[in-house]
Formats: sequence, structure tokens, C-alpha cells
Amino acid sequence: MPIKEEIEKLRAEILCENEGLREYKVVSSFAGTSAESEKMVFPFLRRFQAIKEERHRKTNVESGFDYYIDSLLDYPSIIQYRMGGDLDSYNMMISIHVPKCPYDCWHCYNNKKLHLVENAEWHTAAEIVDAFLEQRKYDKTASVKSNVLRITGGEPFLVPELILDCLDELKKRGLHEEIFVWTETDLYPFIREKGESFAESVSIKRDGVSLKVLEELSKHSNFAVHPCLHGLSNKEIQDITGKKNIHINQLIEGLSILLSHKFDIYPTFGSNVSAPENLGILFQKLYMLNRNLPLRFALVQYDLEYPDICIRLKEQPNREFNLHSKYTNLRIWNTLLKKHYNIGYAVIPRHMISLIDEKMVKSSKNFVPSQDYNPQKQLLYVIKSSYREDYHRELLDIIALPTGSIYTLEYDTNWVQNDLWQHMRVRSEFYKDQDALLLYVDLDSAEKEIVPLRKLKLKEAKVEGNVAALSFELGAFVPPVGVKVNLRRQLESLFGSSTLAGAPLNKYVLVAEELTELSQLQASDDFSTWRETISKLRFPKFEKSLFYRIRVNNVSPSIDPDALGPAIIYEIDSGKRFSIQVDYFLPNYDKFPRDNPDSRKISFESSSDIIKTVTSSQFTISKYGSDTLIFRTEEPYEDTICTIHFQSTTTPFDAPLIDLRIRVKGSGNKIALTKASSLALSGLGGGIITTTTFVLIPQNPNWAFLEIAGVSMIALAGLLGAKYT
Repeated sequence: MPIKEEIEKLRAEILCENEGLREYKVVSSFAGTSAESEKMVFPFLRRFQAIKEERHRKTNVESGFDYYIDSLLDYPSIIQYRMGGDLDSYNMMISIHVPKCPYDCWHCYNNKKLHLVENAEWHTAAEIVDAFLEQRKYDKTASVKSNVLRITGGEPFLVPELILDCLDELKKRGLHEEIFVWTETDLYPFIREKGESFAESVSIKRDGVSLKVLEELSKHSNFAVHPCLHGLSNKEIQDITGKKNIHINQLIEGLSILLSHKFDIYPTFGSNVSAPENLGILFQKLYMLNRNLPLRFALVQYDLEYPDICIRLKEQPNREFNLHSKYTNLRIWNTLLKKHYNIGYAVIPRHMISLIDEKMVKSSKNFVPSQDYNPQKQLLYVIKSSYREDYHRELLDIIALPTGSIYTLEYDTNWVQNDLWQHMRVRSEFYKDQDALLLYVDLDSAEKEIVPLRKLKLKEAKVEGNVAALSFELGAFVPPVGVKVNLRRQLESLFGSSTLAGAPLNKYVLVAEELTELSQLQASDDFSTWRETISKLRFPKFEKSLFYRIRVNNVSPSIDPDALGPAIIYEIDSGKRFSIQVDYFLPNYDKFPRDNPDSRKISFESSSDIIKTVTSSQFTISKYGSDTLIFRTEEPYEDTICTIHFQSTTTPFDAPLIDLRIRVKGSGNKIALTKASSLALSGLGGGIITTTTFVLIPQNPNWAFLEIAGVSMIALAGLLGAKYT
């Protein structure tokens, strides 16, 4: 359906015009939704206070990425700049909602009730302004200043006459220097078809003269528009909005229409729903449209914990959407701005950037090709400390387990990057096989030094309640050989200094692009690399630690399909020998008492007699080296899972506690004894024989060999009266 035709159908439900008097449907009640407000004189009004003490935001991105840049809470300063007075005069918005929208965005904050015309009533602009003024009078008695009328939705520009009529009504009452009108648009009404968009075509008649609504709106100075790009590529836009007929260039052209009418615009796009590889291309298009336009953009994180978004995602479990690291997008946008203006993101408040005088901000003459801003591949940073004894044990175990092992770490919501937590909660499959890196942070040092340890790959993420259980496949070791930079400061450049501050760290699991310094590390599973990695852990917490690792020779692990979660198992043929190599390295060898050799002993045992050791069940380790342990397997009737357990023989020193799961393949004859008895046979001497019923799966279907209580017999199937199945 053509866009204009679609919009006209939507307008027919929310606009009624009779002899020049226009009535509009606006949401009549917010009761029972997250938008419900207290102390409202009229039920079709909603209150929103932007800056609360607990929501205070800094305004400079250089102070850290966890601040103002995630929100739209800058609008009070924008309005103050335009209207004068103090900031508190514009910190309260009184909103009305248009109940129709052409989009079906999965990240929409609105309860679906707010998009139903059944939950809306007809009002003229005069009635809306009257109600607003009554609310303003009521608020004034409570020492609250309500000087902002917000016309939102839905999509307000489905009925741009509503915005104009409210502005005209305020001006007619002499309130245009006190009251500011703020509105939003998703830019759909600004998409051009055959050279003209719907918004450009709308006109009204005054004194018999036809006037374009956009041109009349541009005459009001107490007015600003917040356009939002729902996606930065064609596919992103389609996935987010559910519309298949929209392209990014059409929305950029919509911005140009707003600019051509000299509207004061404050555009945004989602910091956690936009693919970082699209930022350079977007920046170039905006820059060519208006040299200062990129400085006006805000990157806003969509909060997936918001109640109505949670409901919508549960109702549409199969809907496709992708989520991205806000930190990567913020860093790239910051880099782009610095490159072309020598100004970082949010350093200059948006309202101080002129869109009319493009020379006001000095920009580079030539745009650097967008491919210069392609990010490194996304990496999950998994940080661990020795803050508690069990944390220390986990580190030792992770260092000791063979490559390919699965290890699960659990993190409380407080220690996971907020938007990453939300992503994993609603679409954990998005992170399957995500590359990750394990880093150790020494919380006892003044610098909170960070050391990379081992590559990981996320195999499963389960978020239940306030706990995220992350199962990783352990990969190669990455000693920081040649890294001359402070990794902590490099991480702060990705996530902001506030993110990694304090003890313990504010966050332990974060996602962003891979640091160049880390991507250049040479990962390896050989002994020298492993030893080099451990040598970097010369911190007091590790002075009493035994370091060893185990490797099953010539046998590769596989995922156990019978396990509840991702788990690996080694499969060994029955009647075979196999070996396990134990590598060890004691960087603090001199700390171990020489008069107590048991302090350096490692013991191991099997959970079943099916696996037996050929060598001694314990050994003593020196400063560094390797030992090879030989095992042999008995022949079980059926596949049997055994465990080989490794631990130290003394408690004063910390050492890994490792379990290797081994499946020994059975011979193929699976015999299960049931406790049923039956009468059988006469035919071999005419006697009565009491027999036990067996379930027999023979390798040869014609015969089987049974040994019961030391008595052997060869039975031909069907010859005897015993029951065989």
C-alpha cells in the first residue's frame, strides 16, 4: 500500500474536521500502564519528570560512558536555552498521546493499550490547552513548574494539524513565551513518494487561503522536534519497525525536510540496537546533509527491562532482532566526531550546535572514508578476581582444564554490563559461539592491574532471576608478551573510567570490540605459552598456589548429548590404554616447605574400577615440568561413564580440583536383569526349571552366551522354554 494511502487510513480514525473545527483522538487514560501518573487533573494527561536526584547525569562523555549519553534527559537544558529562565522551569513535561503509529517496533516503551483508538477520546486543541493550563495551575500550588506540553504517540505527525493548533492556541493566549511544545516523529510521514511526503502535503485553510502546515509550524519559536532513526540499515529498520517498505535513505531525506523548514531538531538512534559497522556510513550521509548535524545526534540505550517491552518480547518470541554493544557504538561515534570536529561526543551540549550556521563549528573539509571506522570483531570480556576463596579456586581450575573443556561461571546482575544482561535475558542465542577473553584483575594492587589469561567461546547463556550462568569452551592461553600498555586504561577507553572503578569492580562481564593490543597477542596451547601466562600471576593471592594442567593425549573431547547443559566427555575404547599428561609450574617454588614433600604432591583417582592406573596414584612436582600418567580400561558390558579426579594431597596450598569425564565403550552385549521369574521348561530331562527373565541384545541374533552364577550354557534362540526378548 502506498505510504500516503496508509497514513490517510490511520488519520481517518484520529482526525475529525467539520467546518474548519478539528477534533483529535488522544489517549483518554493511562491507568494500568507504566505511563500512569499521579495527581493528574485530567485522565488524558500524563506527567514526566526528566531529571530526578537519583537520575542525575553528567554531560561530558569524557567522564565515562555510563552517564548522560544513554538518555534523552538533556531536554530541560535545550528548552532553557531557547526560552530563558532556570532549568527547573522545564523539568516537567505534561504529555498527550496520539493513539496511532504506522510502526510496530519491538523496543517501543508504550503499552499496546496506548495504541488503541478504543482507549481514546475526541478533543479539540483548545480543550487540550485548557486541560494543560488547569494541570499547570494545580502543579503551581504544589511548587511544581509545568511549562512543557509534549505531544507524543504513536506518531504525532500523522496529524501535524494537532501540533499547529496547540501552538496557535498558546500564542492566542499570550503564552508562547512561557510554554514550550516538544514533539517526536519516527519520520514515516516524511518519506517522499513521487517527490512529496505526506507531511509536506498537509494543508489547512485560513480565511479561504490554503496554508502548508509545515511552513506554519516553522513560524513558532517555542517548538522543537525529536526525530528517531529506527535502524541504520534497510534490514535493521525492517526488523525493528516491522515495515518492509522503508529504506535508510528515505529517512535521511525526511531529516532534510525538517532541516529545510528550519525546525529545531534533536535526532537520536539506538546505541544498543544499531550495528557498529553502519555508523561510518550514517555519519557520512548526515555530514553531507548538514555539516553540523552529527553533533546534534544522541545515542540512546533501549531499556529491555522496561515492563511493556518485556511483555511485547514474550508475546513475539520468534521475532528477529539483533542487539549490539552500546560501548562500541559510543566509542566509534566519539571517534568520528573527534576526527571531523576535534570535539568528543556530548562535550558541547546539543542545543549549542547551530544547524543554520554550519560554519559555527569548524569541521574538516573532506570526509574520511567510512571504512576507516569499521570496528574490530566483538569480544566478550570476562573478568575474574581472587576476591574470595571460591573465586580463586575457579581461576586455578580454569587454568588447569584441557582446551575444549566446558566451564560454567555464574554472575549476579550487578556484575554484568547492563545492556548485555538485558540482551542475554531476552535473546541468549544471539551470543552462542561469541568469542570471549578471560582476564584476571588484582583487586589488592593500587592500579587494579589486569592480566589476560585465556581465550574462551561462549556456548550457552542462561539468565534466571538475578543470576547469569555462562558456559564457556576453554581455548588457548594468551600471555601478554610485548604488551606495553596498561590494559586497564585501554579497557577504560572502551567502557569508561566509571565502569571499572572501585573494588570490587563495578562490572565483570562486558562486551565491545576487541582491543587492538589483545588481537595481536599470540595465543597458543603449548607448555611454554601456558607457563608464560602463569608467570604473570605474581600477586600475593597466588603465593601459595600449585599450578598444573592436564591433557588427555591423542583423544579429542566431544559434547556429551546426555548432559543437562554443555559438557564435554572423552570417549575411550574398552580394553585400551590411554595417557594423561600433567604439566606443572611453580613460580613460587621457594615458598613451599622443603621438609614437607607432601605439599607438592598431586593425587588422582578413578570413580570406577573400569579405569585403572598403571602408574602410581600420586606424584611430586618440582618447579616446572611434565609427568605422563598411564591408565587402562576394563571391558564393560555397556558404555560406562567414569570420572578421574585430581587434587593436591595437602590443604595449606591452593591447587586445582579437576574432574575428567571418560566414557568407556562397552562390548555391545547389554544385559539388564529383571526381577521377574517364571516357570519354564520341561524337555531337558522333563524337570521343572525356575528361570530368570533377561533382556538380551546379542551381537549375533541367532545365539547368545550367558554366564549365570558360574554356570555356562549355550542357548539357541527359541529352543528352550526360557523367555527371551
